[in-house]
Amino acid sequence: MLKHLLSLTWNKKKQNFLLMLVIFLSFLGLFAGFTFVLYPYNNYKIPLGLETENIWVVNFEGGDEIKNMDSLQVIRQSIKTSLLSNNQIEDVTFSSMNVPFSGSGFSAGMKYNGKEIWGQSYIVEDNYAKLLGVKVLEGRWFSTDDKVSKDKPVVINEELKNKLFDGEEAVGKIVTSDASTRMKIVGVVTTFKDLSEFEEPGPGFFHRMDTSNMRNYIAMMIKVKPGTDATFESSVFKTLSNNMKNTIIEIEHLTDMMTAKNKTMRVPFILFVVIASF
Repeated sequence: MLKHLLSLTWNKKKQNFLLMLVIFLSFLGLFAGFTFVLYPYNNYKIPLGLETENIWVVNFEGGDEIKNMDSLQVIRQSIKTSLLSNNQIEDVTFSSMNVPFSGSGFSAGMKYNGKEIWGQSYIVEDNYAKLLGVKVLEGRWFSTDDKVSKDKPVVINEELKNKLFDGEEAVGKIVTSDASTRMKIVGVVTTFKDLSEFEEPGPGFFHRMDTSNMRNYIAMMIKVKPGTDATFESSVFKTLSNNMKNTIIEIEHLTDMMTAKNKTMRVPFILFVVIASF
């Protein structure tokens, strides 16, 4: 029966050409659509690698220019102390502006034995990993002992380790940046997703914040206790405004930032599914 139908179709191939072309194009559309959907779905199944609940992100814009880095460090420490004096706040950390789900990024290269891998570069404080719940897999995270290190300490994520060292041990290795700065790897952490839950996490490495790199890195993350409401958020805003004159301050919730990024990523999937369905 099937052979007979195929013979009839072939014998009338000129009349059926348009029909076969439509079926072929429909197959390509379905194949492309489902491939496009499966890729982000597989990424979604990868563990997030960090915590988002009860974490607020504070962005600063403008403010008085402070030339002395020691003075800037004192002011920021004063802000942290003031915030931590409130029992509804568990932890506070400053970092570069490329906090998770912010959309900001700072790419840089890392070299070892003539091989170079590019990834996200983060400037962080000693409590950054603890606040976000990032797990250390090998070695350690930064500490105050790193102030007197001969080579600048750096922590890399697992993805960068796999691509740069091909299965070798990474802790203790000396690497260089694109500016030829010598750095010593002191730890390896889990690779976390900071673009959206649907995007594949990539290579990244972390520098310890100090007076040489803290001027332009003005994002802050605050971990609050569960159940903290909008009333307390107003109190935090007031505290920051009193300490940072002439500064535009914006407070966002990390869970809301992640949700917004996920919505942006879902729009193309929905369009492809609709087209594939037709």
